[in-house]
Amino acid sequence: MNFIEYYLGQNQDRRIIYYLGARCECSSLVNTLNMCVLEDFYLVLEDDFYKEFCLKELSSKVGKATFDSIHFVSLDETREILSRDSHYTIVYDNAFVLSTLVELSKYKPNRIIGCFDKDFSTFDLWEKIRDYVDEIVLATKVTEYKVDVLSWKRNPESDVELSVILPVYNVAKYLDKCIETISEWKAPYIEFVFVNDGSPDNSAELIKEYAKKDKRIKLLNKENGGCASAREYGMANTKGRYIGFVDPDDFINPTMFKKLLSNAMRGGYDISYCKYLEYYEDTGSSKEVEDYSDLAYEFGTTEVNFIDNLIAYLRVAIWRCIYRREFIEQNNLHFYIDLKRFDDLPFKVETFARAKSVICQEEPLYYYRLGREGQDVSVHDERLYVHFDIFKHLDEFFKMPRRSEQLLLYYQVKIQTHYWGFMNLDKQYEKEYLKRAAADLHIRNNRHSWKKVIKQYYRKPEVKAFMKKL
Repeated sequence: MNFIEYYLGQNQDRRIIYYLGARCECSSLVNTLNMCVLEDFYLVLEDDFYKEFCLKELSSKVGKATFDSIHFVSLDETREILSRDSHYTIVYDNAFVLSTLVELSKYKPNRIIGCFDKDFSTFDLWEKIRDYVDEIVLATKVTEYKVDVLSWKRNPESDVELSVILPVYNVAKYLDKCIETISEWKAPYIEFVFVNDGSPDNSAELIKEYAKKDKRIKLLNKENGGCASAREYGMANTKGRYIGFVDPDDFINPTMFKKLLSNAMRGGYDISYCKYLEYYEDTGSSKEVEDYSDLAYEFGTTEVNFIDNLIAYLRVAIWRCIYRREFIEQNNLHFYIDLKRFDDLPFKVETFARAKSVICQEEPLYYYRLGREGQDVSVHDERLYVHFDIFKHLDEFFKMPRRSEQLLLYYQVKIQTHYWGFMNLDKQYEKEYLKRAAADLHIRNNRHSWKKVIKQYYRKPEVKAFMKKL
């Protein structure tokens, strides 16, 4: 059963205008006609040259009563029908002339459904017809065995599809570059929400100036509470179906959010992400960051093992992702506001631990700025003890893991984080950190030695040397 048959069978649409693509076989149409109970059925052919063959196929493979109820109509006749009465469901079956599909949608039918091959962008079609139709369901054949479905209904309370949240604190120097790159994509259904976290510089004034020229830019003000509290405040005061984050001292490739949202909506994915680059402020150069990758993520995956692997193997970089809001809310995922730094680590781990579907854009589109004074990655003292607070939260989260395999991956995250923390500490803090890391990993007081299990994943001599210290 193909997508159109299944959808019409489930939804009992009885008044249909069926637009059959020139490259499409009649088999799906035959099955649809044999399965559904229809009142009005108008058949439009993208190529009239196809009509004789279509008549022959239908007359031999559907019942006489059903065949007699089919009304073959031209495109002009279709326009006339819709102008008199738009209460039809329009079905696009592997059509490819985008301008015609958009034109028919402007008659405001009940809904649009469609099935297309992998070369057709359902997001581009959605973007052009979203103002005219209240319900759109478009399927794309991604591979021989995989179909993605863009399923969208109009929200009467908000037309925002994507909310991008930017926590603001002493970043005035970098705002111009950030705002110019994020706002270059002019989609009206995106909002950029800057959360002023009690910043003492003139960041808020600069954002207000940009907001005068672009109504998608909004400024929220709150007392200083740290980056996690600013992100939480932003999520509570935004409306988008998807949520993204940008640190305003960074910047992006202007195509990033369109590509991430297109991928996300194409199959209703929980998380859509891309690769990223490190941008070196002192030289103005950039370099792509090596990261975990597999072809499965590029096509989009719902395989639990692939998604679980991202818990441990994908770098912590939440600002190169967008997240489906319903997924975030249903799983009660949030930032821990007691964490004053590195609040993105638990958010990254928890989101991938609960995600049921992810997709990756296999190109670097986010520029992560390095070389700025005061940046968290430059910390070398007891502030790195925040890792132990982070893992207290995550220990609670993983008390009842959805999949037992996740626990092993979580302990790999602990090893990776503690190794990084130890390597960045000044000498006088190492002894205390090692003591607390050993306790955190239950290495000396647990009958099950995670140290023995985990070490098989690390081949580098320096990591093995670190683990011997624990």
